[in-house]
Amino acid sequence: MRRAGAKLSPTVDDHDVKHLNWLHRQIHDRLVDRVVVYTGKYAYRRQDGVAAIPLTLLGP
Repeated sequence: MRRAGAKLSPTVDDHDVKHLNWLHRQIHDRLVDRVVVYTGKYAYRRQDGVAAIPLTLLGP
């Protein structure tokens, strides 16, 4: 059985993006982007290319 997970966190660390980076290595340019939604204040792109987007930017 496959499972999905979610976690609320004010920060994004390497553990949070581990599987996104694995998927990127597997399918390369077929993956449009890698994004983590988090509870912080600012949107930014990590050095590994993963975008960190605050939940509050997604809507009211």
